[in-house]
Amino acid sequence: MRFDHCDVSQYTFDMVKQALETYRAINDSLDVAASYVIDRGDAAYAENLRGMSLGYVVTRIREQALFAERVKELEAMGFPFKGKYQLEAEQIREGVRCYRRLFGDDMSIPFLYVIPKDTEAFPRDLWGFPLGQKVENVCKRGILQPYLPLFKEVGLKSSLLPYEGPFVHEMNAVSMLLPVFRQLHGHGCVLKDFNVPATEDWPKEWHGYRLGHDISVLRKSRHSMPVKDQLWLEKQGMVWSPRDFGVDQVRRGITTFKSIHNNVAIPKSFVIPHGDKGWDRDLWGLRLGSTVYDIRHNGRMWEHRREFVALGLEIEEVALKPSHPFELVCEALKAYKAQRGTFRVYRSFVVDAEDTAYPKAARGMKLGDIVHNMRFGALYADRSEELKAMGMSLSEFDEPTAERICDAIRSFYQVYPPNKPIYLHFIVPKRAPFPKNVWGLALGEKVFRIRNNSYLAQYRDRFEAAGLCFDAQGTSS
Repeated sequence: MRFDHCDVSQYTFDMVKQALETYRAINDSLDVAASYVIDRGDAAYAENLRGMSLGYVVTRIREQALFAERVKELEAMGFPFKGKYQLEAEQIREGVRCYRRLFGDDMSIPFLYVIPKDTEAFPRDLWGFPLGQKVENVCKRGILQPYLPLFKEVGLKSSLLPYEGPFVHEMNAVSMLLPVFRQLHGHGCVLKDFNVPATEDWPKEWHGYRLGHDISVLRKSRHSMPVKDQLWLEKQGMVWSPRDFGVDQVRRGITTFKSIHNNVAIPKSFVIPHGDKGWDRDLWGLRLGSTVYDIRHNGRMWEHRREFVALGLEIEEVALKPSHPFELVCEALKAYKAQRGTFRVYRSFVVDAEDTAYPKAARGMKLGDIVHNMRFGALYADRSEELKAMGMSLSEFDEPTAERICDAIRSFYQVYPPNKPIYLHFIVPKRAPFPKNVWGLALGEKVFRIRNNSYLAQYRDRFEAAGLCFDAQGTSS
């Protein structure tokens, strides 16, 4: 059975009770981590419980948002309505209160301060508690953020102020965990499948947390959030597009290699050395040689070939090896148009494995990637006439986008003076005089790509006619 992580209505009380009893038999505890999900292959649990987001269920029970009428039954089985983190937060609050009562409100708590034993100034359950370290973690590392109201009662303030606004859960997690990721990896490009590892480099209370999932949610929501929120995330080190970040890494790698060696004859086996300060830190360990080989000979990053040629690479005019017969791709495209009324397939689209509207052999096909490569001549370049015959023109993908960008540029310069730069973070506001068809367009990002990444290069004259100056450097943040 597959569960929706956030839909608690799918769980009956008996299911949850059985899951908790099994968890206790395995772990000798009912204190379930908030991120814990029962493994689908864990035979210790009944088959209908595998995949259950038990940690999320426990959190909702503690918030009294689930099974509030069954509190007595839960208490009878020893369910801990206060989790260990709440108990720890309450210990910190009480410890700080007693410390200040003993030493005065103006006294700071030393990092190495441990509550002494056999003292009447502190409750017995706090004897030996490392109060100084815990306070440092709250104020400097931002742990236990959900319990800030408890700490404010005794005057503790976190220097990592939590975000308040939409996506509060995801953005607070990013503010605490992304700086750790950047410190360890030299960049903030977190991939979707990244979970916080159970190592001493990471705050213990976040071990197992699905950071990649949260960042993926924020990436998808970028254009619906206010610009100030985007800027806030970027201050935390947010990378919006892993794909663009990867291209940028290769571009910087080639440029640095060229500055060091005076050429771009990069050996296939070349890996950027760790610890070499002549290279950007986020490039350390990058297999630049094999990547450049694939760019030259195998059509990798084909849509960026003009940029790489400008850096000095000689790139073979090669076509990618098709993963599916052309006829099958055409059948999939026809099914897509029948469903959506257009051949404009978005890049990440994959045919659902259970969608019977598509031929069986096409289910699971990465149709978005295939169409993307067709647009840049890397796939089926000799079959354009057949595509036209079925009503598909590859230029139809770029034409509406280019015209929309031109409309936005023209409107921008109706509002602002001609010398006003279009900054990277500018998003077209949802108001006149901007036409409705460009509301919400990330114009700053589009202009940056047009100027720097050969994006829609075939429409350069049109962009200049709309008012875009290619010599301006106004797209910096």
